[in-house]
Amino acid sequence: MPRHRSVRKKDVPKNHNNPKKITCSYFSCNRTDNIKYCKYCKEPYCPEHINPTIIGMPNFKDTRPENIIYMEKLREKGHPCYPYSEIWRAESKIFKPWITSSYEPKSAGLPYLLPPQYEITGKSPQYSKDDEYYDVPITSYEPPKGNIFASIPPKQIAIIIILLLAIIGIVFILSQKENPAQNIINIVNPPKNCTPDWMSGKCYVPNKPWYCDNGNPVKRPDKCGCPDGYRTYMGDCIPKIACSDGTLHPECSTNKPYQCINGTLVEKATECGCPEGYLQKNDSCKKIQYCSDGTMYDECSANKPMYCINGVLTPRATVCGCPEDYIQQGDSCVSRYMTFPKEVNYNYVLRGNSDSIQYTVYGGLKDYLASQPRYFICYGGVCPSIQEQEMTYIDEPHQKQIASDIAQYIQSKTSNLDDQARIAISLVQNIPYDYDALYSGNLRSRYPYEVLYDKKGVCGEKAKLLAFILRELGYGVVLFEYDIERHEAVGIKCPVEYSYEGTGYCFIETTAPSIITYSQEDYIGVGKITSSPTIIHVSDGYSFDSVSKEYNDAKLLEKINAIISQSRGGIVDQYTYNQWKSLVYEYGLITN
Repeated sequence: MPRHRSVRKKDVPKNHNNPKKITCSYFSCNRTDNIKYCKYCKEPYCPEHINPTIIGMPNFKDTRPENIIYMEKLREKGHPCYPYSEIWRAESKIFKPWITSSYEPKSAGLPYLLPPQYEITGKSPQYSKDDEYYDVPITSYEPPKGNIFASIPPKQIAIIIILLLAIIGIVFILSQKENPAQNIINIVNPPKNCTPDWMSGKCYVPNKPWYCDNGNPVKRPDKCGCPDGYRTYMGDCIPKIACSDGTLHPECSTNKPYQCINGTLVEKATECGCPEGYLQKNDSCKKIQYCSDGTMYDECSANKPMYCINGVLTPRATVCGCPEDYIQQGDSCVSRYMTFPKEVNYNYVLRGNSDSIQYTVYGGLKDYLASQPRYFICYGGVCPSIQEQEMTYIDEPHQKQIASDIAQYIQSKTSNLDDQARIAISLVQNIPYDYDALYSGNLRSRYPYEVLYDKKGVCGEKAKLLAFILRELGYGVVLFEYDIERHEAVGIKCPVEYSYEGTGYCFIETTAPSIITYSQEDYIGVGKITSSPTIIHVSDGYSFDSVSKEYNDAKLLEKINAIISQSRGGIVDQYTYNQWKSLVYEYGLITN
């Protein structure tokens, strides 16, 4: 029959069987269901942690029976309970005398209550009359008899034995493992001096590779050899240790970059190098791979700022930098001549239809060109020719690199080659004439790009701009230089019968809208051109073969202007007026 022990009723909270919003006191457990109070420490716990356990430190090295019992108690599940621990230790001393006094509770004089695990005899502890008690069932317990290990489960004994065997095996392997020196090792030293039976010039047979040299022992593996298990290496004897591929320690394997180190093949590219087609990275070798331009992976291309990443050339200016005359912007490079951009619209007329091209120009290039000198230097009495001087403005390399794409904008308007030339001619003719420069006398011979940027220019400047664009479109182009009239016009390659003075180039006036081949304009302070020009060759290329209509219309305009000049007050008949009006509309001529 189970015994009962007494617990004072006043020590247990009244609501211990029906707590409200009380959580388990066990560490990290927040359960609030079925909470009960420990009858020893009076703390609330859930069903999983309500069982009290003893408090103490385990001693794994102590194999005495009493320690095994103590360790088994420590393994019980529940919550650590100090009052219960004190009771258990006290009762263990009373009912099991073979438990040593080392388990004596540290604090004496506690009012111990008998633990439920033990059989007790005699009377229950006495308390005052006013005390009320709970009767709690106590389970019986008998001390183990005979072999103390009989109480340990066989499964746990098997696990302990396996662990002990494993530890013993590891210790044995470590103690038997050889650890030869990585570099040269010393053989056991012979006597300090050559012995009587060890004559000079002889090897010390019991202990190779020692050799007697004038009474002094020296190592001579080349003469005496090495002991068994050793080999000659760099004038000494070292252990003969081979790796899996047959390479001896500490030689490099034929399979680069591996080196045999104490029987293990280790990557050592710094010592053994790399196979062909591989690149050394610290002690490893990495297969060399290339991008499309021949740049190796993870390297900068010669074409800055491109960087080769997994076979793709990617801008990486922060790593590779920028070419000369370029400015870094993040990981990209921008030409210093392509800074301060602005959009400009250029108007043109094609067969009576007005349109425009929007084009981006850059203040960086314009400022650079404006800073260039406008004079030419003669060396040894030899000066640049007129053609060399003119081509200096047309062939400027930065201008060519940036402004040549204006031809692409024109080509996007039509696929007809001659119509592309007509658009280019009308576009330049419709750029306003720079009368301010003309009247102020500030004629600096600006570059074609400056005319594009400022959207104004005089005859020579606009003529060079048109020559630049027509050359980019692929046409044969010349400049007509008139020294007497101080004028400049453009010639485009065309059939001889339509050309200017049989030159093979059709005359184009650039100062204002005009019909191709028409050369009878009146110029300020000059009148009509009467002198023959100096022809400056710009480029070879296509011929403007569809010029016949412009040629006939130019002749018609010349006839109409003659009629007007001979009429009174410029009055002409309706038919002539209609012809004139049609030409004005088709070519966008300016009337004033």
